[in-house]
Amino acid sequence: MNRTFGITCALVALLGASNANAFTMATVDMQRIMAEASAAKSAKLQLDSKLKEFQAQVKKTETELQKSDQELVKQRSLLSADVFKEKVQAFREKAANAQKDVGTKRMKLRQAFEASIGTIQTRVITIIAKMSQERNYDMVAPSTQLLYTKPSLDITNDVLQQLNKELPSMNVNVGG
Repeated sequence: MNRTFGITCALVALLGASNANAFTMATVDMQRIMAEASAAKSAKLQLDSKLKEFQAQVKKTETELQKSDQELVKQRSLLSADVFKEKVQAFREKAANAQKDVGTKRMKLRQAFEASIGTIQTRVITIIAKMSQERNYDMVAPSTQLLYTKPSLDITNDVLQQLNKELPSMNVNVGG
């Protein structure tokens, strides 16, 4: 709410300091752009696919660890204390490595998601800047930060159309 109030105060100050008819602005619904852009949809499909692969690998690893644990329990009475201790240590290392691998893959998925969002947002800002110069806007504000604007000030459709033209899809790199 403080941010909205701050933007509103800045607008009032700008409008009060200059001729209101000379000040031009537009609004953009960034949430809608991020939901409807073809590049965002492409990235989401790729990330969902990678997430399913990741979840299948995690499930497989968990199953293997459970089998190893059960086998270890069965061998307890058959092995000497030293051999059993070595096998327990090896199992713990295998479980720790699996846990580390899961953490690494989660981090890579999160980084790939953030990178794709960042790429789209950067392109949107570039498009908005170009439109602002072409259309002589003094200011473009996110519509979610404003209490009310005339619908005619909304350039979301234009930005979305240009974004889809410039960035129709996206290759998401999750890494190894």
